Amino acid sequence: MEGRARIVLLGLAAALLAAGAVAAITMGMQRGTAVAATVNGEVIYINELNEQVDTLAKQYGLDPSTADGARQRAEVSRVVLDQLIEQRLVLQEARRQSALRQKRRSKISFRRSSETSLRNVISSSHWHSATSRWPS
Repeated sequence: MEGRARIVLLGLAAALLAAGAVAAITMGMQRGTAVAATVNGEVIYINELNEQVDTLAKQYGLDPSTADGARQRAEVSRVVLDQLIEQRLVLQEARRQSALRQKRRSKISFRRSSETSLRNVISSSHWHSATSRWPS
């Protein structure tokens, strides 16, 4: 009976250690992936916000252990988050504009390539007549 009790206790201790390890890993992962904001589907993570706030807090000598320092840190966090959101919006708009320009260039390139192919097929006298009816 004593051997069986020992096995049960060792199994219980192993299960508790495993559960503690899983909890620690999960908490660590949650801290790294907690979301501060989402901008059109693009995530700003808490750790990104905290890194920038920590840098500013050090730069300006904020002491979060005091009530005033904690209040100032909260204000800085709001301002930094607003800036990160604005930054994401500007980058998203720049990507959108770039995609539109690329789409326009592709259309122009396709049209030019089509014109060249047609020129090779149609005689020059018919070319002017055919292209004059195309929309601009």
